[in-house]
Amino acid sequence: MSDADFIREVEELYLRLANADTDDLVELAKLAGLDPKTDLAEEYSAGQASSDLVDLAKLAGLDPKTDLAEEYSVGQASSSVWVPWDAAAQKQPNKLDQINFLVKFLWFCAGANIKVLERCQVDHNKYAMIGFTVLLTSVAASLSGGYVLWTVFNSTKMAISFGLFWGLMIGNLDRFLVSTTRKEENWSVEKIVFLGVQVLVAISIAFVVAKPLELKILEKPIRAELVEQNSKIALEKKTRLILIYSEISQLEKDNQKLQNNLDKLKQQMNEAYRAVIGEAEGTSGTKKLGTGPVYDKKWQKYQQSLIEYESNKKNLDAQIKENLNRIRKLTEKRDLELANIITEKAKADDIMTQLETLNELGKKKPIYARLSFFIILLFVLIDVSPIIAKLFLKSSLYDCLLDEEEKMQRTLYLQIQEKAQQEAMNNAFQSENYQKAVDDLSKVYTNQLSREISRLGQEFNPAVYKQKIKQEMHKQMENRTIPSIVEELNLPHTYIP
Repeated sequence: MSDADFIREVEELYLRLANADTDDLVELAKLAGLDPKTDLAEEYSAGQASSDLVDLAKLAGLDPKTDLAEEYSVGQASSSVWVPWDAAAQKQPNKLDQINFLVKFLWFCAGANIKVLERCQVDHNKYAMIGFTVLLTSVAASLSGGYVLWTVFNSTKMAISFGLFWGLMIGNLDRFLVSTTRKEENWSVEKIVFLGVQVLVAISIAFVVAKPLELKILEKPIRAELVEQNSKIALEKKTRLILIYSEISQLEKDNQKLQNNLDKLKQQMNEAYRAVIGEAEGTSGTKKLGTGPVYDKKWQKYQQSLIEYESNKKNLDAQIKENLNRIRKLTEKRDLELANIITEKAKADDIMTQLETLNELGKKKPIYARLSFFIILLFVLIDVSPIIAKLFLKSSLYDCLLDEEEKMQRTLYLQIQEKAQQEAMNNAFQSENYQKAVDDLSKVYTNQLSREISRLGQEFNPAVYKQKIKQEMHKQMENRTIPSIVEELNLPHTYIP
């Protein structure tokens, strides 16, 4: 007998015992073909029993010559019998109650059916390890998501909240992938495609979880590279700012010089005007009241200085205005460069900047690229290992019991559905509307059949059909030869009406 056949037989026996209404040992006696209240006690009191029941009792952890006879002599089954193939569990059925909460929680993380898994002690550790792997992935996802949000918003509360949410979501997705992975005996294209999708999703989860943790692990070299890059950028911008500052300073000096020239011309014009007024009033110059040749000369000099001032003022004002516009543009450019420097300093903590820096660091120093690869590979192996383990390990007792449990539930569901449909049909058949429809349909068919029978009765005439039969027989006899007729006459006589 192969292992698979043995497991199936044991499984069927267990399912029969598990679903029985009586005690387990009573079922063992019935399976052996004995009456638990009479035959069992008599045979075991004499030290004899059916070989089947002896084997089953031994598997149950009982002594056939003492325990069974003693317990069945009073018509009671042993409470120590539990699962036939696990003697340790039979003797101590409360061991399953001693399984701590942590182990059951790990089974839950592994996506296992806890009630079914409790019956399979050989699979307890395996599914605990699978659940621990899923739990590790969930914890790593929480740390990863929290670090990302803290990097973006620099808020501890938001980082903790998002980290817990992210860990639960990734853990639940990983648990779903593990729980839906089954060892298949017959592979089809659909199953292979589904498995490929599962592996791809697991690898994607590993990348999402690993990258932020990778940034945290390599934080110091990333920061050093960022400082170096920012220093180069700052030096370039400082050079540009120096050029901008020097041009602005030169333009301001030019404007000051132009303004000084304009002020000088205005001062000369004002002095010429005061000289004209003083000559006319007699307070300066010749100190003679009224106009004269000296007054006329001073007046001409004033007119010349006024014309010179007006003409130069227009040109100088245009140059000053142009320089002011240039200064305004250069000032805006300078302020923009300063803002960019501040922004670049703030972007040093941005997650995308760190990823780009890590990529550049890997190009400069291959050791960091290899380290990054192995970190990601580690998380990929952690995330994919439960799926690979469930695929390549041989089918366990838990797998067989789980399949049978699903079959039983499916069968029960179909039975319930069939019963519900049958009840619905019975209710429909017993309803007044259905009976009325049947009566109406019966009347219609009865009337139609009556009309058809009446029509056939009117068309049928026995005398006409009898005459036609005689004519047909005479025609056949005329077409045949005399020997054939004689030959037929020797046959048993057939009455022709």
